Amino acid sequence: MRRSIIISMILTGFTAMAAQIIYMRELLVVFYGNELSISFILAGWLISGAIGSAVFGRFADRIVSKIKAFSLCQMALGLLLIAGIVAVKFVKIFLGVNPGEIVGLFPIIAASFAILAPICILMGFIFSLGCRMYEDHSGPRPWNAIGSIYILEAVGSIVGGALTGLILIKSFDALHIAAMLALLNFLAAFILNRRASVFLIAIIVALWSFGGFAKIERYSLKKQWPGYEVLDSKNSIYGNILIARRGEDYTLFNNGLLSFTIPDKPSSEEAVHLALLEHKDPKRVLLIGGGVGGLVEEILKHRVERVDYVEMDPSIIEISVKYLPESYYKALKEARVSIKNTDGRFFVKNSKDLYDCVIIHTGDPYTAEGNRYYTAEFFNEVKKRLKAGGLLSLGLTSSESYISRPLAEFLRSIYATLRSVFNEVFIIPGETAYFLASDSVGSLTYDNRILEERTLARKLDTQYVRDYYLFSKLSPEKIAYSDKVIKNREGAIINHDSRPIAYYYGLIFWTTLFRDSVFSNILRSVTEPVVWRSMGIFVMLFAVISILYRRSFKRSTLMAVMAGGFSSMAFQLIILLTFQTMYGYLFYKLGIILTAFMVGLALGAILVGLFSNQVRRTDLSNSNLVRNRIMLIAVQGDFILFSILLGAIFSKFCPASLFPVLSVIAGSIGGAQFAIANKILLGQKRDVGRVGGLSYGVDLFGSFLGALLTGIFLIPILGIPKTCFAVAIINTAVLALLLINMRVEE
Repeated sequence: MRRSIIISMILTGFTAMAAQIIYMRELLVVFYGNELSISFILAGWLISGAIGSAVFGRFADRIVSKIKAFSLCQMALGLLLIAGIVAVKFVKIFLGVNPGEIVGLFPIIAASFAILAPICILMGFIFSLGCRMYEDHSGPRPWNAIGSIYILEAVGSIVGGALTGLILIKSFDALHIAAMLALLNFLAAFILNRRASVFLIAIIVALWSFGGFAKIERYSLKKQWPGYEVLDSKNSIYGNILIARRGEDYTLFNNGLLSFTIPDKPSSEEAVHLALLEHKDPKRVLLIGGGVGGLVEEILKHRVERVDYVEMDPSIIEISVKYLPESYYKALKEARVSIKNTDGRFFVKNSKDLYDCVIIHTGDPYTAEGNRYYTAEFFNEVKKRLKAGGLLSLGLTSSESYISRPLAEFLRSIYATLRSVFNEVFIIPGETAYFLASDSVGSLTYDNRILEERTLARKLDTQYVRDYYLFSKLSPEKIAYSDKVIKNREGAIINHDSRPIAYYYGLIFWTTLFRDSVFSNILRSVTEPVVWRSMGIFVMLFAVISILYRRSFKRSTLMAVMAGGFSSMAFQLIILLTFQTMYGYLFYKLGIILTAFMVGLALGAILVGLFSNQVRRTDLSNSNLVRNRIMLIAVQGDFILFSILLGAIFSKFCPASLFPVLSVIAGSIGGAQFAIANKILLGQKRDVGRVGGLSYGVDLFGSFLGALLTGIFLIPILGIPKTCFAVAIINTAVLALLLINMRVEE
């Protein structure tokens, strides 16, 4: 039976990580995938798990037939996984959201919690019940059961994350992966309780064999995209690509959002010709993103010698070539065009070629990932790739008639960042504002007559970017208004890799698109002084708590577990964001970093378990209590030291090989703390389910706060070094609380 429990808990970890991957991806297809929506989805996942573990976990010790209850939970989890994915696919219909439409924040929060809560609450309860079951079959060390279950779940998470992220997600849609997870859970339940699960196993096998899940998938796509003929939907390691047709128009959606529509000559002509006409004789052009949407075709009209087109996800080109008429992608086959399937920033950093013009067409920096193409560091990298007189061009959402304050702050940040790198920056106003930057003063012009002459000299075949268009676009009145609003750099903050403030401004502007301005007001009110004042209040609050709880080391231990969950999540976000910024979004390497963190969690808990077993053999006196407290205080100090170390390392460029190592260290500190804390909390008691559930729930609640606060507020507002310092302050306050209560007898 003990072996069956071990297998079941490894499977639980596998299921949890795999489910998190597919649910996050599916929800991001429905909801706009910036840090705010991602944080709310992840927060819903974590807080639901905390409720299941801390609130419902206390009942685990009271259940008489635990094996039967556990098998029933596994069967219920399998059913919920399938039902949840189906619910995600139809949530747009329920919310009344049109294809490509951005969903408001309150619907995101409500829908995410409603779908994820049953699954995560059940998984949290399964952890508590697993602790109780393992203790019943593992001998006289109840504190060892919680650590063992924690390790087993971490091992399952390692395998689940690697297998799902690198293999399953590329070969199957979310519904089929959910069906696989359900089948695995039903089989595990079969080992523990054979009768109850046979029927469910038969249903899954039958639905899969007769194409039931495929039919549900096709039907859901049809309902999600009314008015469109869905030609194909494909998952890659980078996201979901869907191509649809409406009449003669073809539209490609990337993770549920409009990527491009063909034909759209005005947009493609504008994005290319406004840039290339500013150069006297462009021969070599670098295009990052947007080539399939018609930009490559427009670039080739200038009779350039070479175009390097960088598109990170090859699936975008593959699906376009498969379904679009040849006239829309034939430009990609020209000998002058070289397609690079790699990260744009990675390419710029490592390329030795020089260009006359670099065009960035990656969309607005409303996410930390997109923000990487709008920082001072990236602009400096582009500057090194430009020939004398070369220019950089990028387009951002704007307005031709009225630029609101949130939008102005967003655009000013980008302008100030460009001006910190380039000697000359021009802005061509419109619904999309085009920023043109060059280090050669006098090479850019607002004179529409010069651009018209170049249009004629190059014999450009254009439908929209012509004499009358240029006359209107470059009118002195429009340019004067745009310059007055955007070029006012007073209070504008430069956008850096280590302080991605532009995506924070982007989040503020994004929230103003909805009727409810609550989140917009919250985001606008949070500044760096506000963050530091909040930190001061936090430290004062801890001083009060240390007085109220001065006779309870166990309560202080729970505070340490919460701070540990917060810190571990903050460390992971910092490591991932820094790696992504320095080296590009290389998915398999990010997968290695995430797996390394889970390895660290397991390693830390294992080392504590081995040390504790050795101590128990040699010393059965009350000194173990003191020893455990000293170990917890030491680990709390490790959080502080690692925070300072991380800030120092990431203030400079560091090698890629160091990131997995840092992730292992971060995970091992968190795993060690969790194992030690549970020994202290449990003491000589045997209510393993309640204690394990409580500590796990508190840890998840801390992670919930870390996910919500670090990505949205701390990193963009403070920057990475100062965020590390803030994490160190939080852990210092907790360390002081532990030291005050060190000698309390309980």
